[in-house]
Amino acid sequence: MRVKIYRGSHEIGGSCIEVTTSTNRIILDVGMPLNYDELKDTEQKNIDDEAERWCEGADAIFISHYHADHTGLLKHIDKNIPVYLSEGTLAAVSVPGKHLSERLRLNNNFITFKSYDKSNPDRSVTVGSIKVTPYTVDHSAFDACALLVEADGKQLLYSGDIRISGRKRGLYKCLPKNVDCLLLEGTNIRKEEDHSVKTCDVGDLHFAKCVRRYYFENEVESELCNLFSGSNKLHYIWASALDIDRIVTIYQACVKTQKTLYIDLYTAAVLRDINEVRNTIPSAETHQNIKVYIPRSYVYYAGANPAAKKFWNENIAELRQSDVEYFRNAKSVVSKNHLVNNYGSAVVLVRPKLLSDILKYLKVPSSDFIWSVWLGYRDKNKALVKWLNDNQIPLYFAHTSGHADVESLQKIVKSVSPKAIIPVHTEAPEKFEEVFKGYKILQEADSYDV
Repeated sequence: MRVKIYRGSHEIGGSCIEVTTSTNRIILDVGMPLNYDELKDTEQKNIDDEAERWCEGADAIFISHYHADHTGLLKHIDKNIPVYLSEGTLAAVSVPGKHLSERLRLNNNFITFKSYDKSNPDRSVTVGSIKVTPYTVDHSAFDACALLVEADGKQLLYSGDIRISGRKRGLYKCLPKNVDCLLLEGTNIRKEEDHSVKTCDVGDLHFAKCVRRYYFENEVESELCNLFSGSNKLHYIWASALDIDRIVTIYQACVKTQKTLYIDLYTAAVLRDINEVRNTIPSAETHQNIKVYIPRSYVYYAGANPAAKKFWNENIAELRQSDVEYFRNAKSVVSKNHLVNNYGSAVVLVRPKLLSDILKYLKVPSSDFIWSVWLGYRDKNKALVKWLNDNQIPLYFAHTSGHADVESLQKIVKSVSPKAIIPVHTEAPEKFEEVFKGYKILQEADSYDV
């Protein structure tokens, strides 16, 4: 068995890995580089064509999770190649607007792994001489998987993206032991950053209290409970609709503090589809304390208003019309006036794309804003930062990384006890030898015999 890293050995994102035997060939992830949207059209085309060449003739593609830096180029790949992914990954991308959904709408060859069953725990898939087994891991993407690849008497474990600080933090202990090789993500292996509490200012962002690092998802929940408790103001919170752990965290904090969570139409559609896979995930259709707020621009998307049409085309044009019609008439939907009249008990999940609508129509006496995503997103959302500063809205931070820190990665490696480690999804492969002393680190090339 041989492994070749097409992209990801010296960068975060854009993951694409090939595993071959003498008779078969599979691909692990077909990711989009993180800077893809900033590139010229010709550069994007070169990347698209490159991924198509890499995957040409593959027997199958296996997806670790739905983030675009692991799936974003799938739409350019031969539609006849079967793509294996988890049920949760398929549910998350079934709502249009994401990269995988473009391929999904073309009725392509997606195959989900079997659901875990204690009486029959084997979820493996065999592709000729190669056997692949998914292991659910903790990550900010719902139902993310590590992938065990077995062939020629050898075992290769691909971590995908992983952490041990979320709501499924103990799952790393279930990963297979003593594998021949571990392809390990190292997003947070880099020059050490100072995470001590020193400043309230991060670039142009001015926080109401000093920013601190949260290690665990339950710490984020505790901070949200503190912010929500006893307040008579509207809390805006920016979090990804696809970070299901964070949505659960926000929802739990709302329940504990007698607040109602208001979500937009896209988020409602995502949660409804994922709830059908895992009914413990809160959705507006199945859980109390969660309502759907349809921004005014959504309502008038089909009208003659040019501004509304422009908003629709730029932000939600790919959303299924059936979802629009469904939630427009659902009991969980509330009006703008309802939200304004109940602002003191409201927590509103926002995304920067909806900012113009919120600014125009949600006028309340008192509010604050909770930044619950990576701080690096501030550079791409200058309009949001300007709005916060111009209106002097109190700003708070409550977020934890979707990737394992160095100490967590060391725990994972100790548990798996691999014979060798190959760095992936990292900008600092040279630091692996320093971090994982006593382990054989393979980082001199892009291709290895396992």
